[in-house]
Amino acid sequence: MTSSVEGMLGIDDQKNLFLVKTNGDCTPLLSTFSFDPIIRPVAIKDSNGLHIAAVTDSSINPPKLVAKKGGAQKSIPLPADTKVLTSLEAELLDGTFHVLATVQDGGSGRLITWAPFAPAPLDALFESPVVSVGGRIEGAPVTVGHFVVIPGTRADILAAEFNPSLRLRKSADIKTGAVVPDSIPSLSVDDLIVRLDAGEPVSQKITPPVLTRDGETFYPIAADFPTGATDLFAYQHAATLSGTFSTTTNKLKLAASDQATAEDDWLLIKGDFYQVDKITLTSTNQRVAKLFVPNTNGNSPGSGAGNGKYVRPLATQGRVAPFMQLDPADNGNWDANLLQQIPLIFPGQTPSEIRGKAFSIAVDNKPTLVVLNKKFQNAVVNPVDFLVDAAFGQWLRDAGDTSNNPELSWEYWNGTGWWKLPITLDETQHLKATGNVEFVVPSDIDASDWAGKTNHWIRARLIGGDYGKEKVTVKISPDGKEQTVERSTEGIRPPSVLKLHLSYAVCREMPPTFVLTQDSGTYRDQSDANRTADAIVEAFVPLAVTLGRLSQAESAADQAEDCLPDCGCGKHAKTQAAGAATSPPVPSPSAGGRALYIGLQATPSEAPVNVLLLVKEAPSNNAFAPLTVEALMANRFVPIVANDATRALGESGLLEMSFPVAPTPSDLFGQKGLTWLRLRTNAETTGDWNPVLRGAYLNGVWASATETLTRELLGSSNGEPRLTVRLARPPVLRNTLELRVKEPLGEEERKDLLAQDERRVLSNVEGLPGDWVLWKQVFDPDDERADARVYALDETTGEIRFGDGQQGAIPPIGRDAVVAFRYSRTEPDPQGGDRVPSNAVAPRTALNLVSPVESVESVIAADPAAGGAPTESDERVLRYGFARLRHRNRAVTPYDLEDLARQSSPDFAQARALVRQGYLRLVIVMRGTQPQPSAAQIRELRRLLLAAAPMALQTPSALRIEGPKVLRLRIELRLRVERLDQAGTLSAFVKQRLESFFDTTTGGTDQDGWALGSNPSEVDIALALLDAPHLESIEGVALQEITDDGNVRPWPKTLKANELALLAADAIRIQFEIAEGQV
Repeated sequence: MTSSVEGMLGIDDQKNLFLVKTNGDCTPLLSTFSFDPIIRPVAIKDSNGLHIAAVTDSSINPPKLVAKKGGAQKSIPLPADTKVLTSLEAELLDGTFHVLATVQDGGSGRLITWAPFAPAPLDALFESPVVSVGGRIEGAPVTVGHFVVIPGTRADILAAEFNPSLRLRKSADIKTGAVVPDSIPSLSVDDLIVRLDAGEPVSQKITPPVLTRDGETFYPIAADFPTGATDLFAYQHAATLSGTFSTTTNKLKLAASDQATAEDDWLLIKGDFYQVDKITLTSTNQRVAKLFVPNTNGNSPGSGAGNGKYVRPLATQGRVAPFMQLDPADNGNWDANLLQQIPLIFPGQTPSEIRGKAFSIAVDNKPTLVVLNKKFQNAVVNPVDFLVDAAFGQWLRDAGDTSNNPELSWEYWNGTGWWKLPITLDETQHLKATGNVEFVVPSDIDASDWAGKTNHWIRARLIGGDYGKEKVTVKISPDGKEQTVERSTEGIRPPSVLKLHLSYAVCREMPPTFVLTQDSGTYRDQSDANRTADAIVEAFVPLAVTLGRLSQAESAADQAEDCLPDCGCGKHAKTQAAGAATSPPVPSPSAGGRALYIGLQATPSEAPVNVLLLVKEAPSNNAFAPLTVEALMANRFVPIVANDATRALGESGLLEMSFPVAPTPSDLFGQKGLTWLRLRTNAETTGDWNPVLRGAYLNGVWASATETLTRELLGSSNGEPRLTVRLARPPVLRNTLELRVKEPLGEEERKDLLAQDERRVLSNVEGLPGDWVLWKQVFDPDDERADARVYALDETTGEIRFGDGQQGAIPPIGRDAVVAFRYSRTEPDPQGGDRVPSNAVAPRTALNLVSPVESVESVIAADPAAGGAPTESDERVLRYGFARLRHRNRAVTPYDLEDLARQSSPDFAQARALVRQGYLRLVIVMRGTQPQPSAAQIRELRRLLLAAAPMALQTPSALRIEGPKVLRLRIELRLRVERLDQAGTLSAFVKQRLESFFDTTTGGTDQDGWALGSNPSEVDIALALLDAPHLESIEGVALQEITDDGNVRPWPKTLKANELALLAADAIRIQFEIAEGQV
């Protein structure tokens, strides 16, 4: 109250509020509320009457602030779990009643202000965090003039300027724009901002003004996007590319510089959007995009060739943001710096508080365009009211002096003792408050040991006064027989440093101890040069310039050094002088183009060097092959002889190099003393070369898991027809058997055989006297002449069969006359399956070196073993036997191509030939978890098929071999079991059965592999689980597609012929139901 004569406010034990007069009269107030007796109410009386404010009972959550003015009353809920401290404070400012209260929270606290009878929206509840270094509120606020003061927890006070007139009410229209990083190419007015709504593009044109500030660029757009739209792309008309349409409107030959367009991209063509279905390469490595035509609007880019101009999407990593255009003389008439301190308040909107950023500011620092960092969750109706709450200034903390004026002595160590340190400024009141301490660093300060640390220490020693004293209280019991001594240290408040920041200012010139420059990624010590007068140094050379210098051709001066010495006749003087006079200094060019640099710790010798490069396959890199390899020799990259088997790092392989001169170790990229190699693509090739290396191994060679046996005695011949002998260790690798028969040759016959082949006859071999004639392996001796030296070999069993003298010759009679001089074998699957045991070799497995090799210490497998094929099983013979009889190893129909592909390797699980206009697409599915064939497998399969295919497929791009488009499947099941303890067994069975069901080799209902283009359904899942143990019923099946980026979307209704459904990671999710409920 303004005076005791007017009375007091009181709350009784029934939590009712009364006006209490000095004569004892009590008048009830606000009788419809129950009030908190712990929090003192507040009242002010002026010429307009009595203004009252109180807090309702704290047991009601949330409590309310209640205000009364004359016959009017208002209430407003406080934030949930709010604890108001001690009492309320009130202030009449310019006739407006303001209520203030302090609230404790997890931080330093908050101050609540409320003007209940102000016009809306200024009658809202405003909260201001009390931000102060080291302070935390503990009591109620008090207004002193235009300041509000709050007591702290450490005998301190927290104060800030309070001026509600700076709480401004404004209104503006909310519009929509896009904010993107300024690192992307600049866009212009009428360029397009695009988002995807239900997977289809929705575009908006950019309108003026385009603004850039603090690393971000803002683009206003014509209208907002639909709710739920995702992603954010831009289409830059200035970046229009020129492609060419083929005779069909769904094939667009992309621009030669366009190496970025990918499947599922949306291209802007003639003002409409078309999605890319597939990217293919022509025989000339021209990238062609197949479009979905007609598009979602039912349009087509037009018939005929067309001009083919298109704009590809530009990923922005930006966001859609609302913004307001303000008038500095009206709704923008406030300081733009406030946006860095406070959020803008939008009454009645969700969210109600949003941070903003001023992208455009008038000359007097008034904002003219403010972009908000959040979108409204509700639809807004323009104009929208907003508040700029600048009522509170900066919070300051003043430490209370509860001590007897402590005195400190600041000292430093000079090597012999602690000397006084003159303090030029002390704002801390002897470390009682936050502030600066300034002093001049003495020239004789020295290091000392303190707390186990050697450093340059200074100390502050208490030489007078204190920071408070202990309080001792003696309590005597009523009978005087017992005394209790209580000691309290609450009055002792020693210094507590929460944050220490050191800064230096140089008072006089002095050279730094060290000067380091970073040149081309390498640090160079320029300390001595910095201390040398008039020294000229080259510093901060960009890396691109350094690489450009290393790429320059040999200069004229360097060439002159290689010439013969001057003969002294004067014939060369004029030429040299002219050259010197007409050669101005040429600046060093920057290195251009992409390159891969390899640093070697040891310098290669002049012998050939092999490097095995393991890469992530990229068939599109074929356009950049072969690589140019250069070695850094005498500060210049010089081309060397190299054989690139990696196809420009598009597939793993060997890079074979030979060095005519040993490279020179150099410092580059911050690495010292390494030998550097540079791998570059063909200079005439355009596009992005982005190889991804998985590893590089020096001294790499290809190795095969084969064992070679020599001089194996097979048997004797007694002249009987159809002699049969066997090799000791089958199976035999194809075309590796060297079989010789001992024959009594005459001189003329020996000469005739050697004339046919100098290796045909070996005579007097060590340990094997006589003439040993090489016999030829054929499919069947019965198809040969009577004198033909031939035999048939079964590689699986090792059986060798000779002729009968009428079809195929009989080996001459002789003891131990048939010898296998050499053959190679591999280890078969012990279980007789189609597994290749040697492929179980894991990466980085140490291999045994059976035969010592000079300079080789150890051998490891750099990559998993792969390839090869086991002996053809009886099952495969039966499976493909009839097909072989049909096609006779010639491809006449698409089915022939499929059969030839599958039978060529057991690794090919499926093959599907799709006839298209002008070409044939062959989709290959590999066995195992990775269905995509490698580039090498595709290349070898193409070579095999073209050898058997008709001439029509020999033309470029007529036969296109590729892997399937994999769609990852997640299955969510609801299964009913009788008892809960059966769920574990059933869960393991279901996961194992479904994983087998979707296997590309043995899955499906017929167990011949889950087929390409097959679309799984609930019926398929139910059929796979038909015999599941403990399964009572299947209550529900949900199929979902998991995209490459982890998003989930509904499973498509149909699959294309080249699409393959495979299980995703964590693909099977099961929910069990029992009679009592769910688990």
